[in-house]
Amino acid sequence: MAMKKPGWREMLAGLAILAALAGVGAGLYQEQFRIHPAAQAGNYPEYQPPATPSPAVPSRPTHLKAPEGWTALGPPDFFSADTLYEKIDGRAELYLPAGFQSLECGRFGKPDNPESAIEVDLYDMGSPRAAYSVFSLQQREDAEAQDFARFAYLAENALFFCHGRYYAEIISGSAAAPIREEMRKLAAQLMADLPAETADLPEIALLPRAHRVAGHPRLYLTDGLGFSPLSDLFMADYQIGEFQLSGFVCTRADAAQAQELARAYQQFLMDNGAVLEAPLPELPDAKVISFFGTWEILFTRGPRMAGVHEAGDRLCAEQLALLLDRHMAGAAP
Repeated sequence: MAMKKPGWREMLAGLAILAALAGVGAGLYQEQFRIHPAAQAGNYPEYQPPATPSPAVPSRPTHLKAPEGWTALGPPDFFSADTLYEKIDGRAELYLPAGFQSLECGRFGKPDNPESAIEVDLYDMGSPRAAYSVFSLQQREDAEAQDFARFAYLAENALFFCHGRYYAEIISGSAAAPIREEMRKLAAQLMADLPAETADLPEIALLPRAHRVAGHPRLYLTDGLGFSPLSDLFMADYQIGEFQLSGFVCTRADAAQAQELARAYQQFLMDNGAVLEAPLPELPDAKVISFFGTWEILFTRGPRMAGVHEAGDRLCAEQLALLLDRHMAGAAP
């Protein structure tokens, strides 16, 4: 049987399908060149203001508004837990387990200065602790501490800070000093316009400042040190002599739970090849563990488990463990 020649309706339908596929392909081609705002400094896209900018008319209530002298470069974008990957593909898994609620993105600029364009990304993390966690885990090495908020830093052309349950990033296409100052002003205005509860993070005060490397302690809400039961773990980096090592602390409901957690983590290390070594005389209840060329020290004080992680030298590990124990004794009952 001869194959039936397609009619004009079939031909038009086929052409329509091919045109749609071409449009999708073009969109994907363009998307691969869109750089996410959280990329390294200097790689941010420069958002150019339109020829005749006009205030945004959002389709839902917005926390972001144009500062005085600035203009919104379009309506804000909103992302939920189901769509977050569209904005930060590859990093959504940091935010989602921490309690992510929503992300609002706004873009602003000055009509007479195209280089002033900035993007504001406001993450609602559901709680101050969750907001601090994502802030702390994304710190940049080139950070410059800022004093307009308890937790804030500036890195090249981006400003990062926490405000209650919110974690915010303000990103510019320029690292010029005047633009940096404008970003600070915008952050201050956003904080003033957005009421927020104070973050209650008492564990930070338990980590001694002596020998501590600059930066804020990191908060692992889950899977601290690669061990899933080790949640709400605060960790800071230290420099003792030529060695860099980490100190950590986490709080449980009571001393029994803290001791049980320490035993479980010790067993986890030993199941993975660690070796229990001679105890530390000044801290006899602490467990000194060698682990493939590094040293771990674990101990408890009341409802808290604390210790030293990845020390390249035992003496340095002991020094930090004693410093941490004595500081905890004076900082909290």
